[in-house]
Amino acid sequence: RGVDSGSTALAAELQGTQFAAAEAPAHEVELEEAAGDPAAPPAVRRIAARTRLPVVRLVPVAIEGEVVALLELYRSGLGFGPEEAALARAAAAHVALAVKLERADSNGANGHGDLSRDRLEQLGEALAAGTDEEEAARQIVRLAAEAVGATGGTLWRLDPEGMPSLLASHGFGAAAPGPVEAAESVRRALEDGDRNALRSGSWLLYTLPLGEPPSAALRLSFDAEGAAEPGLERLSPFGAGAALALRRSRHAAEVEAALGRSQTLVAVVSQ
Repeated sequence: RGVDSGSTALAAELQGTQFAAAEAPAHEVELEEAAGDPAAPPAVRRIAARTRLPVVRLVPVAIEGEVVALLELYRSGLGFGPEEAALARAAAAHVALAVKLERADSNGANGHGDLSRDRLEQLGEALAAGTDEEEAARQIVRLAAEAVGATGGTLWRLDPEGMPSLLASHGFGAAAPGPVEAAESVRRALEDGDRNALRSGSWLLYTLPLGEPPSAALRLSFDAEGAAEPGLERLSPFGAGAALALRRSRHAAEVEAALGRSQTLVAVVSQ
């Protein structure tokens, strides 16, 4: 177990404890009196009794039907609300994504050489459950570039009334393109609707809109010398999930900012 607790002593006591995978529930469940509930795994019953936290929400982390981890949330008093349950599912999806990435990294010479169209689609779905735009953007551009063997990639947020803004880049290091020039190039490529490669120095550049209507754009760079057909059609299902991930994460950030402003206003008014 990995443990997060306000009590360092409790965390130390529970850290690293285990229970059999067969005891994990196949579906998400919330228990009101977990300590005495026979439906709870024995280890969960013991922790609920030890901590005197009777309300437990269990969220299995499943990959292709196999439960690979279990997210356990303990609290006293009231049960978990809809927003808290949604956040728990998002957290579980991030764990699933991490496991998928670890498994992908163990295959092929470049870590992602054997990512199939179906696996890319699953990764896109996992990303879509997340809430952090910056992390989602980094994962999107890295996965896309490595899946098709691109030398580098950039991900751009699209603004109908302005220039594209850079969200993340991968693979360039110090040779990353200038953001202003690259943004204008991405804008022109999208306006022209040209999916063919654009030659820029020693690079071949492909610009792929994400979403319908597009809310982001992915630009992938290949070495022009001896570059093989990149097979970008494999990214279509992944791109749909990636666009959804970016929209959801941006909306979540806007909601969080609005809540922060509301809380500040309430505090001022109450004073």
